[in-house]
Amino acid sequence: MTKFLKLPALLFLLLNAASVYSQEKFTLSGHIRDATNGEELIGANIYVEELGTGTSTNVYGFYSLSLDPKNYRIGLSYLGYEPMAMDISLTKNQVLDFELEPEGLLMTEVVVTAKEEDQNVKNIEMSVEKLSALQIKQIPQVMGEADLIRSIQLLPGVSTVGEGATGFNVRGGNVDQNLILLDEATVYNSSHLFGLFSVFNVDAIKDSKLYKGGIPAKYGGRLSSVLDIRQRDGNRKNFAMTGGIGLIASRLTIEGPVQKDESSFMVAGRSSYGHLFLKFDPDLKDNVVYFYDLNAKANFELTEKDRIYLSGYFGRDVFNFGDEFSSDWGNATASVRWNHLFSSKLFSNFTAIYSDYGYSFGIPEGSQAFDWDAHIYNYVLKGDFTYYLNPESKLDFGAEANLYRFHPGRAIGLGGESIFNEINIQHQHALESAVYASFEHQPIRNLTLQYGLRFSNFTRLGKEDIYIYENGEPTGREAILDTISYGSNKKIISFSAPEPRFAANYIINDKSSVKLSYNRMRQYIHLVSNTTSATPIDIWTPSGTYIDPATVDQIALGYFRNFKSNAYEASIEGFYKDFDNLLDYKDGAELLLNETLETELLSGEGKAYGLELSVRKNKGAVTGWVSYTLSRSERKVAGINDGESFPSNYDKTHDLSVTAAWQINDKWKLSSNFAYTTGRPITYPESRYVFDGITVPHYNNRNGARTPDYHRMDVGLQFTPNKKPDKRWKSSWDFGAYNVYARRNAYSIFFRQNEDNPLETEAVRLSIFGSVLPYVTYNFSF
Repeated sequence: MTKFLKLPALLFLLLNAASVYSQEKFTLSGHIRDATNGEELIGANIYVEELGTGTSTNVYGFYSLSLDPKNYRIGLSYLGYEPMAMDISLTKNQVLDFELEPEGLLMTEVVVTAKEEDQNVKNIEMSVEKLSALQIKQIPQVMGEADLIRSIQLLPGVSTVGEGATGFNVRGGNVDQNLILLDEATVYNSSHLFGLFSVFNVDAIKDSKLYKGGIPAKYGGRLSSVLDIRQRDGNRKNFAMTGGIGLIASRLTIEGPVQKDESSFMVAGRSSYGHLFLKFDPDLKDNVVYFYDLNAKANFELTEKDRIYLSGYFGRDVFNFGDEFSSDWGNATASVRWNHLFSSKLFSNFTAIYSDYGYSFGIPEGSQAFDWDAHIYNYVLKGDFTYYLNPESKLDFGAEANLYRFHPGRAIGLGGESIFNEINIQHQHALESAVYASFEHQPIRNLTLQYGLRFSNFTRLGKEDIYIYENGEPTGREAILDTISYGSNKKIISFSAPEPRFAANYIINDKSSVKLSYNRMRQYIHLVSNTTSATPIDIWTPSGTYIDPATVDQIALGYFRNFKSNAYEASIEGFYKDFDNLLDYKDGAELLLNETLETELLSGEGKAYGLELSVRKNKGAVTGWVSYTLSRSERKVAGINDGESFPSNYDKTHDLSVTAAWQINDKWKLSSNFAYTTGRPITYPESRYVFDGITVPHYNNRNGARTPDYHRMDVGLQFTPNKKPDKRWKSSWDFGAYNVYARRNAYSIFFRQNEDNPLETEAVRLSIFGSVLPYVTYNFSF
């Protein structure tokens, strides 16, 4: 506890020193917004011409500059918007809100990016990727559905084990090592229809940022990445509507002011209906396969210093295959945020969050009918603060508490011949808390440094029974010696540790820079799966008596260069990650409805290293990027592969993506992307044996082989009819094809007994898509 008390004392001293340092200065602060809808602009630049320095807005569109009392010329800029400049006389603290006008779209000059010019060179952030909604929408995807998760898989360092796989992998990390936040609430499953679509409706997204390394101290709880997604606030000036009608899904977004220029709302809904076409097939007419999601947000400006945000999300997938099988899963989140300005230099945000991830399956009818369901609940309170010392320095600090309730599984037999009446795995409870501080400054003109420290604690709480095993090793149920019962909220075990962060950026000149970052991350909850790709019904389990927290140390070094007046951006980054206490499973492990899950698990170490290259073209009629990743991801676990290192399931040596869009004229836009990766690791049988006339393959060398290499091309064409300036109804058509040359990429390869010759074993390729998938979508806005 004393460690937690030291940080506030240190922050008080820093703030006191900063106050003395800056007492002769005045502060210019405020918000920068879109002039057409009142949306706050994230990362908009405000620049002081006389000083050659400035700052950018935070995720709430707020900025603060402390300057000497003088006359200044202030410039504002944000890509895709008309720049703005004005003269001010700073003789006292001033609050100035600005609105920027969107630029007109020129046929021959198109700017498509999510960053301000030079930010990739000047900003201290590295290993960070941003995608705007416009970029996502122009990438051809499955059935024409704009998709955030599948789009980021085209970026360097990001991959997936295959088509139809849930989630994504970042720099050699597992899918559970990604912290996915939607308006600060945790999203545990990011995919619909087992990975074919993401749960994020792009029409409702305002900003998305993926941290692959150099992760700020405010984030924690996962090893490999943070995907921070912000929903749109809603139009504060006028009522508006956008939507789209596709072959298998449609979407609609409605937004508008509650009180003009002061409060607004946004509601977005999306649903698939492809299962309705199954009714025309007599063999499939009883099956139901669909998803839906709902986004909602409202914000209210209470005073000049106070603003409230209310956000919510609810999504669900439903799979019913007649009377044989049923399954459903989904996320539900809600968050309340209060922005408060303690002063023009001290910005704060207080957040309360609720999150529920539920998943179930069963057999709905028949003598062996049963129903199984599980949940993870989160209750979070947090406070984040930013103190703006001067244009070159700022201090971020805060604290959070996250209460977990795990319901691993409850199964009820419904049929007369069910193999069980009721199984109820005991609930698990835990409290994860953390405090953090991060200081960014420029000791010299061309060098920016950032020091950060996060101190986290994870405490397992009762009510729960803990088994005591022989020699303290959970080797199996037969090794259980005793049971210790803990009452409600009683401490079972606790873990705590510091997580240091560091980043540096040295600007060589106005076109190039070198960056360095280091971060240590700890992860206290784990996804347990013995499948190639994580499934929605895999088990999340917390660290505890027999499961240690996982840790990673990552270091990255990069060179960043811009060309031709920032029309082109290029970067090369190298990274190395050292993992410890990674969970794996024993061969033949039984994970579902297992009261002694720890007896099926193993712990090991891992490493991942690689090189990422990226070239982007942001201006002109043709825009896009090329990304290439050369990497390795390995694990070493005692009890697997004779204790020798083996490739992780998501290790892919080569990963190449090319994405391009061509604005042919003001009506037509052509887009395409190509992806190539090395085949993923897979375990082939090393021998076979015959038992009662059945040939059984024998596996030993974990991930000792690979599937064939993966490659695919997609093409899209967008048609926008003539636009009339005075006409509010606007529309466009998207035509395209996914997997245009019908490549049968192998998702997996399995082995079975040959039907004609039972003594032979044959390999069978499983492909998710084996043909071209055309699509057409009608989009509209009002």
